[in-house]
Amino acid sequence: TAFAQTREDKCAPDVFKAVKQHLKINEFAPRHDGGNVISAACKIWPYKANLLLAAFAYDEGVEYEKQLVVLILNEKTKSVISSFRQGIGEDAVTEVDEYSLQLDTARYQLSESVRAFGVRFKSSAHGANCGGGYWGNELTLFAPEGKNLRPLATLNLYHQRWLEGCPAAASPALWEDAILTVSIGEASTNGLFDLVITAKITVNSMDAPTRDLKDRIEQHTLRYDGKFYQKGKSVPWWLAI
Repeated sequence: TAFAQTREDKCAPDVFKAVKQHLKINEFAPRHDGGNVISAACKIWPYKANLLLAAFAYDEGVEYEKQLVVLILNEKTKSVISSFRQGIGEDAVTEVDEYSLQLDTARYQLSESVRAFGVRFKSSAHGANCGGGYWGNELTLFAPEGKNLRPLATLNLYHQRWLEGCPAAASPALWEDAILTVSIGEASTNGLFDLVITAKITVNSMDAPTRDLKDRIEQHTLRYDGKFYQKGKSVPWWLAI
């Protein structure tokens, strides 16, 4: 299901104007107005109500690629304070539509002085029907660092693996779904609190034996290496991608 954007997720025209000036490009307008911005999300940061968070995916005319820009703006003046930009490659499992971006303002207090926020990306592509598995609902945590926004962690909050057959085929199939949540750990590594990832795993069967598999809860800890949160050497299947 697509993310439902509330009114506070909408981006006002003056935000589009400010970001266009910041990017120094000729076109930056919503797709429904005939522009090149496919997905947009804006939200006041509860941590600091004078700041506006914004994320845009837009088309620069490159085939199979969109651009992502994430920003913090002064809520009153709409001046850009910090920003991050990168390309989004599109393929069979990654495609951008108007519902792809959502801002996550949960309390990601990573230290006394570092507060992060999240950008969630949901692909509109159907993906492969069979294969090694499926993943999605990508979360990236960003923290301001001067004029730049720095990504600190990226993980997919949904994973599926097929153990037997294929759920899309009319034949016996066995698969598992994992829905992930993120919490802040009590321990810290290299100055930032660890991230505790909890996976709620459900076993699904279509006329196939479940091999004594059961629904369960599993956890894994991500630790900061000074630049990025790392998954470590022994990674569970639901964090492999």
